[in-house]
Amino acid sequence: MFALRRLALTAGRSAARPAAAVSRYTRPQNLSELRSFEALIAQRFNSSDFGAERSNDAPAYGYRRLGQEPREERPPVAPTRVIYVGNLQYEITEQEIHEKFAEFGAVKGVRLPRQGTDGQARGFAYVEFENLSEAAEAIEAMHQASFHGRRLNVQYVNRADLRVKTNPESKTLFIGNLSFNTTDEDLNELFKDIVGCVDVRVAMDRRTGQPRGFVHADFVDTPSAVAAKEKLAGTQLYGRTIRLDYSVPPEERRKKWEELQAEGGAAQESTN
Repeated sequence: MFALRRLALTAGRSAARPAAAVSRYTRPQNLSELRSFEALIAQRFNSSDFGAERSNDAPAYGYRRLGQEPREERPPVAPTRVIYVGNLQYEITEQEIHEKFAEFGAVKGVRLPRQGTDGQARGFAYVEFENLSEAAEAIEAMHQASFHGRRLNVQYVNRADLRVKTNPESKTLFIGNLSFNTTDEDLNELFKDIVGCVDVRVAMDRRTGQPRGFVHADFVDTPSAVAAKEKLAGTQLYGRTIRLDYSVPPEERRKKWEELQAEGGAAQESTN
């Protein structure tokens, strides 16, 4: 029998920094000051010192530093079947993204990158279509369009060889897109016939005490996790299809953290 635990996690978003104080005298206060400011700018642009910094081929309204090479324009991104969808809500799910972009054609897969520590979405996704025309139609329709209250940034992916992939196999499963109404009894029912499951960790919001819509399930070995993923594929709870992927086991995550800490300590000692 597996252990069922609820773990409180802190949201991965940092608090916004307070805006710096701005003096009320940083802008012209009236029309006279504005005209004086414009005259000063015009005098500066027409001065010999400013002209010395300008290159012969620079436009009259701007300049670049002496000896600085002009910036090369980036070549346009070649169209691909995989598109980038940015500025998503952190609470969005793969199912919601799939349902929306399926309006433009057959969606082969949706990849929603998540934080490695708490499984929280990172605010962007990759959507792969069957053909280029469907991807182009989705970009034309959804770029700068509003979706769940956010204006999306939808573009072709820079790497033409990018494909929607899952994480490598491991003995820990990530189960997402769970309803907030999911109870311990529901999870016990979900895993009662799953062989090899030893621990189920329910992610809880530390501030609100409410579940965050995903859990991690640890298994005795990787083959058990692979078999469980295949058996649970397509399962629905409260009308929502659960999302399954592999995750980094806790002991491996701790080991990696200890290695990073050791490397940081060694680097600090070398600088002393």
